[in-house]
Amino acid sequence: MASFQDILEAAEQGNAVAQYNLGLIYLKGKGVEQDDARAVGWFLKAANNDHAKAQLNLAWMYQEGRGVGESEVKAAKWYRKAAEKGNALSQYNLGIMYEKGEGVAQDYQKAAHWFLQAAQQGIANAQYHLGELYLLGRGLPQSDTEAVNWYSKAAAQEHMDAQIKLDLIREKIKYAQTEQIHDDDQPPAVAPPETPSDDEPVADEIPEDAVEIEEHDAQEIIEQTPEDKPEILEETPDTNQEIQQDEVIYESNQDLQQAGEFPESTREIPHDHVKENELVDAEYQFNMGIRYKEGLDVEQDDDAAAQWFLKSAEQGYAEAQMNLGEMYQEGIGVTRSDTEAVKWYRMAAQQGHAIAQYRLGLQYFFGEGVAQDFKEAVQWYLKSASQGYVEAQFNLGGIYEEGIVVPKDRDEAVKWYSKAAEKGHEKARYRLDIMNRKI
Repeated sequence: MASFQDILEAAEQGNAVAQYNLGLIYLKGKGVEQDDARAVGWFLKAANNDHAKAQLNLAWMYQEGRGVGESEVKAAKWYRKAAEKGNALSQYNLGIMYEKGEGVAQDYQKAAHWFLQAAQQGIANAQYHLGELYLLGRGLPQSDTEAVNWYSKAAAQEHMDAQIKLDLIREKIKYAQTEQIHDDDQPPAVAPPETPSDDEPVADEIPEDAVEIEEHDAQEIIEQTPEDKPEILEETPDTNQEIQQDEVIYESNQDLQQAGEFPESTREIPHDHVKENELVDAEYQFNMGIRYKEGLDVEQDDDAAAQWFLKSAEQGYAEAQMNLGEMYQEGIGVTRSDTEAVKWYRMAAQQGHAIAQYRLGLQYFFGEGVAQDFKEAVQWYLKSASQGYVEAQFNLGGIYEEGIVVPKDRDEAVKWYSKAAEKGHEKARYRLDIMNRKI
């Protein structure tokens, strides 16, 4: 493999791919002192040479204020340049900025345009947001059919919020049919179809005269989900081989909560269309929580959603416990609290809830809301992965590949990466490809 000096020389000669990869090296601090300002400098050079992934990373650094003054306007500028070149993550991120009016004037039609571009390339979050715009009729004609279509595509990629929306639409249809409360403009009963995963995006080509460099997935803004943490950039002294940047990514929780109590509310929980015998029904309470969380048929209200989830969770309903844990983790409708998040994740996990098992594993892995315990983390990952949850399978692959807590075991790493890859997990496919190259 080529050395750091080879990358540096190629970058100084104007090679955009080398400039981009040098930016990654400084961003991650692998083999050099971590330096955001130098990372920005090299990303900027590559971005000015029309390297789309460098433009994406540069936009992200402007948005986060890392190594450069924070500027949503400049972030939008660079996202647009990469988006216009077809970079799917930039298209999604630009859609988010138009949806929220960050760095640009709020424009739902433009948000819908960029979400569609990214969604057609298989970005699950874009598919979900496109479904949201169709459901709410923002920037697009209101269409439950199209909303179901895009939610289904996202759900096929293990997007939890999309799956919740599909379940809620089914519940809405069932409720409307039994209570006969449809208005004339309500949607017909649409059964969400099973949809295959979209084709994977095609990787950038490397110029023939460039030092060959394996490019990483660029960073992505994720709404209401844990953030990926990149790790491990391997360097070798062999300058006659191509440069490989091996990356093992462990999903983490960010912006987690401090210990706190569930806030007391002086107002009553809304009871729209509630029957007496339904007030003690845990599933009904959970569905009411979803209604208020998502603002379906009622005004969106996180506080009310949290209270409904609490009522359901206290009766032992695992989905409500999982959602309540998530609200504590994110500080939505409740005071942020790692400890409370762990409490509710554990209750759901002990009932066999795969996502809660995975989330509890993350809490143990990073020591958030509980004492750090890698062995306990691995045990919860195994429970979740054994039920087929793709992110747990991917993390187990990384743990066995790197020998974290458990001895390094190539066969086990390949086993779990393969399971995740079969479900379309792009990073698992990347890791398998890297491991196969080393044989």
